[in-house]
Amino acid sequence: MVDVLIPFFNKSELTIQCLDAIIRAMTFNCVLVVVDDGSDAHECEKVLSYLNRCEATFKFIKKEVNEGFKKTVREGMRHCESKYVILLNNDTIPAMAFDSKLIEVLERFTDVKAVGPVSNHPTDLFQFREALQHLRFEFPSPTDDQKQLLNSAASGLKKGFTYTSYLTGMCFAINRQFFEEIGIFDDVYEHGYFEDLDLCCQIRKIAYKLAIVEDCFVFHYGHSTYRQKATEEKHRIIWRNFDKFTERWSHMAGHQELLLKMEFAGKHDPI
Repeated sequence: MVDVLIPFFNKSELTIQCLDAIIRAMTFNCVLVVVDDGSDAHECEKVLSYLNRCEATFKFIKKEVNEGFKKTVREGMRHCESKYVILLNNDTIPAMAFDSKLIEVLERFTDVKAVGPVSNHPTDLFQFREALQHLRFEFPSPTDDQKQLLNSAASGLKKGFTYTSYLTGMCFAINRQFFEEIGIFDDVYEHGYFEDLDLCCQIRKIAYKLAIVEDCFVFHYGHSTYRQKATEEKHRIIWRNFDKFTERWSHMAGHQELLLKMEFAGKHDPI
C-alpha cells in the first residue's frame, strides 16, 4: 500500500539512523525504496549492509553518478509500485505512526493530493511549528530519552489537519499515479531547491489541495546533504531557482506569506 522513498548521498550513519527510525515508527507494511545518489563505495555499502540485516522489505537502487535530489527521486519512483509514496529526507526522524497519519488524509479526502507532517525546522516553512523548535537530538544516535521526547512531543500536538499553500520535500505523502501524471519535479530547477514548492503550485493550479497533519511530527536536522556543497555554489543555485520560481508563481495566492516564511527561516537557520 505504501512505499517510503529515501534518497541519500554519502552520510551513511545519518541514513541508517533515518531508516531505523522509519522501521520503528511505521504502522503499515511499508516498502523502503532507498536510492543512493552516487555515494562513495564504502558509504553505500554501509547502508546496504544495514538493510540486509534489518527486518523490513526494501529495494536498493544505486546510481553511479551524483545527480541531485530531483533525479534521484525520479529514479526511485521507477521502482515504486504501491498506491502511495512517502518521500522522506534522510536527515529526518519520524515519530510513531507517521505513515498511517499521512495516508489516512489522502484516503479520506480525495481533494487533497499531497500531505505532510509538522516539523521542528524553520526551513520547512509552513510545516514549521515553534513549539517543536527546542527539540535537539544528538547525532548519529539520539538517546532513548530523546527518542521518547520526540514521540511525547508528537502526542501533545493538536489532532486533525490543516490546509496549506506549500509543503517541502523534507517529507510528504502523495498518490503515486498522480505524482507521475503531474510530473515528478520540473527540470528547470537545479539540484534540489524549489522543485518541491513548484510541485505544490502545480497541484493547486488544477484546484486540488495540500494538507499538514498537525499531530504527525517528523524531526528534521536540515541541510545535511547540501552542507557538502560550497556556500557560494549553494547560493548561486538557490537564487537561480528562486528567480525561476518567482517568474512562474508570484501571482499564486500565498506567495507573499511564503516570502515572509523564507525570510524567517533564513534568519534562524542561515545556509
